[in-house]
Amino acid sequence: MAGRYPPTMRLIHLTLITLAAVLMGCGSDDDPGSAANAPTSVTSEPSAVTHEASTTAADGSGDTGSGDDGSGGDGSGDVTEKSGAPTVPDSVAGSEGSVATPLLDNAMAELEVPLGESLTPETVSNLFPWPADFPPTEGLIVGTQRSWERDHDSVEENRRIGIDEAATAQSLDAYSETIEAGGVWSRASTQRQSFLTDLYTNDAGDRIVLSSKTELEPGVAGLTYELEPAAPDALTPPEWVGALPAPNGGELVEWVEGVGPVQDAFSAGDPAGYVSIRIRYDDQDREPLVEHLQEVLGSAGFTVTDTMTLDSWTADVTTDGWSGQVYVGEWSSGEDTGQDVVWALSRTT
Repeated sequence: MAGRYPPTMRLIHLTLITLAAVLMGCGSDDDPGSAANAPTSVTSEPSAVTHEASTTAADGSGDTGSGDDGSGGDGSGDVTEKSGAPTVPDSVAGSEGSVATPLLDNAMAELEVPLGESLTPETVSNLFPWPADFPPTEGLIVGTQRSWERDHDSVEENRRIGIDEAATAQSLDAYSETIEAGGVWSRASTQRQSFLTDLYTNDAGDRIVLSSKTELEPGVAGLTYELEPAAPDALTPPEWVGALPAPNGGELVEWVEGVGPVQDAFSAGDPAGYVSIRIRYDDQDREPLVEHLQEVLGSAGFTVTDTMTLDSWTADVTTDGWSGQVYVGEWSSGEDTGQDVVWALSRTT
């Protein structure tokens, strides 16, 4: 694996940031326009997102890290305990195969339900609420994605739908007339260069981004809808999050799950399915985190095929029908620093 860098294309939050930056340069959404009708809320009231996970030690001993040695039950001795951090479930110890695989496959099966259908609130109701006052374009759903991210006190939720029908600048302009005629959504900004993007807002502060490319590439959706609710739902992390090994003491700050070519207009994603999580550790050295992962990956059902250590640590891993990377690297924000543990997996069957 010499010369390879961490899998940034699979760390899906980076593409979310890129798309947001492009849209910010397109224009302001401070004036969403007048609304003849009252806006329809697309979210429920937000509340704290928590992740309850087993704190049983990876060796199945039942040590929850409550002893005086401050080990956190993970064998590293230096990872501080913090409630709500994903860790290896007790069912992992001594198991054959990965405990994560059935949970990952179940998530993909749920995401696949709307595929081949037209976009309506009913066809995606098993995944998330969708505004009935935003009529869809022609075309069938080819991909779905859900993501959640916490940045300090800010929480962002994204719901994405990929449509097979390609868009043009002319078709998006005509479509805008239909959307704005409803009196609820207003087009706040537009880009018509190599990327075609339209940002719509309503009085509730919800945002919908339509994105496409002037020249489509294989495996990229013809048109992507991205809904960013102003008040994110109180989303409980999917079950598979707690089945991906990570040391105690971290904070889950991001999770993504998707299937089909719907990542965004900039990249295709993995049609068979993909997941990623990011767990943040404050004021933490890398070595105990890496040591913990090296100890538990095998018992969690993952085979390590290659590793690389430069300014970060990356391991290529495989399990039943899934492959990808687990990564440990530094993060910083002002004077605050620490380490991130990132999992990024794609379905191979």
